[in-house]
Amino acid sequence: MRPADHRLSRRAFLAAAPAPLLALLGGCSLQPGSGWWEALAWAERLDEALARPFAGRLVKTYAREAWSAEFPVRSLTLAGDYPATLAAWRLRVDGLVERPASYSLAELRQAFPKVAEATRHDCVEGWSAIAEWGGLRVADLLAAVRPRPEARWIVFHAADYDADTGQRYYGSLALSHAAHPQTLLAYEMNGAPLPLRHGAPLRLKVPNQLGYKSTKFVHQISLVEQLEGLAGGRGGYWEDVGYAHWAGV
Repeated sequence: MRPADHRLSRRAFLAAAPAPLLALLGGCSLQPGSGWWEALAWAERLDEALARPFAGRLVKTYAREAWSAEFPVRSLTLAGDYPATLAAWRLRVDGLVERPASYSLAELRQAFPKVAEATRHDCVEGWSAIAEWGGLRVADLLAAVRPRPEARWIVFHAADYDADTGQRYYGSLALSHAAHPQTLLAYEMNGAPLPLRHGAPLRLKVPNQLGYKSTKFVHQISLVEQLEGLAGGRGGYWEDVGYAHWAGV
């Protein structure tokens, strides 16, 4: 499926989307701490509880002829020298784990079975695209580092950042979602090394959630008990600026 010709930017989407809701709700504010925001937070907790029995449900996969010729991509800003740093890139895994680890890309390929699946990427802006992603299951990585009992969230730290605020991009998943068998850390796209514009050398791919949950340029993974205290405390860059965490589920 090709994206629509007229796509809203994320910032425009955030600015425009609440208006009909505010009209319907008598002017309720969609801001942290407001009654409507708290209602959405309650809905998020309910959704998480209801989703647990279906956490292993697989999404549809696609044959090569269905792969999209065009796959849009949106990212924040990368440092100009980022490509030059990739030779020394390593993935650090830390936080509430029994076995903290650090891997080069070659070590990830050697240590974990490769999985390749073509799935559909659904963007919150209204477009979809299909590509094959190759890499390792997040579940296999978790099994290797052994999460401690108090760990509830897995946080993905990225190399891109907001040029206006300096805030680094990050995202998170509940461990139940991270353990889904189709949740991958991808180092290939359509059978070739992951392109820089799509998050090289490693990106998260979560096909059963909206596209903004699939963090690109991942260089550090941390397991935590709670999200409070991380940047804006909502669990991700876009959640901190207005997306509710439940919207990615």
